Formats: sequence, C-alpha cells, structure tokens
Amino acid sequence: MWFENAIYKEKIKHMFNNELSIEHVEVEIISFYAHSSLRLGLHSKNIPTTFPDKWNKSEFNALSILLELGDIIHFECKGISLDFECTPTIEYIDNKIHMSIFHNNFYFNCIAQFLTIRDITPYLDERWD
Repeated sequence: MWFENAIYKEKIKHMFNNELSIEHVEVEIISFYAHSSLRLGLHSKNIPTTFPDKWNKSEFNALSILLELGDIIHFECKGISLDFECTPTIEYIDNKIHMSIFHNNFYFNCIAQFLTIRDITPYLDERWD
C-alpha cells in the first residue's frame, strides 16, 4: 500500500479501514516550501466504503488529500499546468520515499526522507455530480 511507511498512516486505518486509493486522482497543488518540504494536494472521486460517520452530516462526492514530502533529497518537475487526472507512484526504496507522476507533458519526480499524510477531508465537487 502506498501509505504503509507514511507518518500518520493511522488516519487511513481508523477513518477508512485501511482503504484509501490514490488511483485516478486529480493533482491540484504542488508547493515547494520551507527548507526542504513539498506539499501535494490531490482530489479523488474514490471514496472508501468506510468513512467517518460525521461526514454524513454534509453532502460530498470527493476527497481532498494533502500529502507532504519532507527532507527532500531529489526534486524534479516539468510541466505547465495542473488539474489533470493521474495515478501517482509512491514507493519505499532504501529507507526513502520515491514519488513520481507522469501525465502527457507533465513530469514530477521526488525522493524524500519521509511522507506525511497531512489531511484528508470530504468536499463537494460540482463537476463530478
């Protein structure tokens, strides 16, 4: 599973019964900040079967997933726009996180010391009704 070595992976276990796919997600944000950190904002139509009961209080049809790569060792990104659908690859090799995204003319490759699951929230995306 893509999140098995992530910090706060327990969120996925408790909120979604260990089920959270990042297949066919939309890349909304890539932000390089601080000393050596990178945030990725993803939107997903893949809502797990199990999710927090409190989410039933509001209408939603998508998830917003915020990931952070920290202590970056290598970072490469080429492209001119976001908001495309893709399936990021996240692997744990030699005690490091390797993440890559390829889509048409967009290329993203990052190697970092750690991956943190910062936030997962429901939201209503009017495009996906």
